[in-house]
Amino acid sequence: SERSGTGSLIAFNRNNTAGAGDGTYNGTAHKDAYITFDGVTFSLAKELGPSGITVNCIEPGVIATDMNSALSNDILEELKDETPLCRIGSPYDVASLALFLASEGASFITGQIIGVDGGFAI
Repeated sequence: SERSGTGSLIAFNRNNTAGAGDGTYNGTAHKDAYITFDGVTFSLAKELGPSGITVNCIEPGVIATDMNSALSNDILEELKDETPLCRIGSPYDVASLALFLASEGASFITGQIIGVDGGFAI
């Protein structure tokens, strides 16, 4: 079928492996929601693709935000040590990917779950 337009749907989902250092976010209910969210991303990519709309999901890892500002320096250092790139991500890291996914340069990328986590999930 012919593309009738273009557009990008970019969703954000918390990285399933990047808890607050104490496993708080790694419970069964969260994992079930995580799997369901991935399925929605895949389904929407298939459904909206013929209309020229790409659908992707960004999964930030540990990012230096207000949400993580309450973490102790010890926990932050531990998280850095567990991350192959040995640092905490920045909002710029996440925004750069979102900007790319919304650009024409990403017009053939759809149905992807992309971690911005410095390799934390591997």
